[in-house]
Amino acid sequence: MKKIPTLIISGFILLVAGTFLAGSIRAKSSTIVSKEGLHWHPRLEIVIRGEHYEIPADIGIGLHYAGMQTYSPSMRMTAMHTHEPDGIIHLEFSGRATKDDLRLKNFFTIWGKSPDEFGLLASVTINGKATDRFLEHSLRDGDIIVMNYE
Repeated sequence: MKKIPTLIISGFILLVAGTFLAGSIRAKSSTIVSKEGLHWHPRLEIVIRGEHYEIPADIGIGLHYAGMQTYSPSMRMTAMHTHEPDGIIHLEFSGRATKDDLRLKNFFTIWGKSPDEFGLLASVTINGKATDRFLEHSLRDGDIIVMNYE
């Protein structure tokens, strides 16, 4: 007889725990942007006292980037990189990509630069809207980020 209440209580605990875990998994999956890869091209413009700063080609490309976040040994590059000195950031993720993976701050980390080293930052716009949280921005295809320095 004592087994029935124990089984009911155990079942209830498992049900509650399962519901909690399912909610936690759903919350984490909301940070997933793609499970099957993506190939996007946002653009970064750095303007220093009215002059456009050239963002170099091949940021994130080469063996010297091995060990960095999203580095692919077979591709010999990070999933976030440049090809030309045109400000286009290539986001080429072959598998899962999260909002955290796509943050602008990651590009600066890969580049080895701090946004502070270009001078006094006067303003940043993303797609024409002013922001002060630009480093936390998760890049999207077609984004235009303009950083103006005095």
